[in-house]
Amino acid sequence: AGARDALLGRGLKAVGQVEDLEPFGGVILANELLDNLPFVPVRGRDMGLVEVRVGLDEDGDDLVEVEVPWSRGDAAPTLRDGQESTIPVGAFAILDEAVTRLHRGSLLLIDYGRTEGSAGAVHGYREHREVADVLSDPGGTDITAGVDWTLIAAHARTLGLQVCGPVTQAEALDALGHPRWEATMREMQSMLQQAGRGSEAVRVWEARSRASLLADPSAFGGFWWLGLGTQDMPQPAWLGSARRPSTG
Repeated sequence: AGARDALLGRGLKAVGQVEDLEPFGGVILANELLDNLPFVPVRGRDMGLVEVRVGLDEDGDDLVEVEVPWSRGDAAPTLRDGQESTIPVGAFAILDEAVTRLHRGSLLLIDYGRTEGSAGAVHGYREHREVADVLSDPGGTDITAGVDWTLIAAHARTLGLQVCGPVTQAEALDALGHPRWEATMREMQSMLQQAGRGSEAVRVWEARSRASLLADPSAFGGFWWLGLGTQDMPQPAWLGSARRPSTG
């Protein structure tokens, strides 16, 4: 609400949910949104896929996992016995809503996750530390899960969207010209140092450092970018040059 008020104060329109948008042509950018949406935990078993739900133990005091046969209609991965993953049903739902509002344009989805194999188990964070047992302290843990980009891309295709990617953030920024920008900024920093303008040189160095984290494959550069578009939209040249074969 505070962010929306700030946007309204600048004369921009702000809404709280996709359903409140009027149909439009343009761009939808979702940066670290998908991992904050509802998901369904699943686990592979010898008899097939099971959904992991939450119940009470025999004493009725503690939360425990309850496995039930998979019966939903959503697309699901093939998992080995004991292997865990999640089905991004919230991401499916928001894409369903988005295509009803976006009559012509593109969507760029940015998040962490995997393009091959399991998206990984549900986990949580508390005080900047990872928590494996998310049921041990209800309400005290920020619960999340990795994004299964293969399922997201496949669902986007069922909605009639073009799919480009996913590519890593490092690959995308490289295609957008980060190496050239880095070289230019390094030269500027050197010139400022030689001219005795140390404080300005430090600011340039700080900008380079922040950008390097975004492009570092072992840091934020490991995030994934997935480009989607309506059928009448041309493929972005920069994203095409960074594109790997799609796994959707």
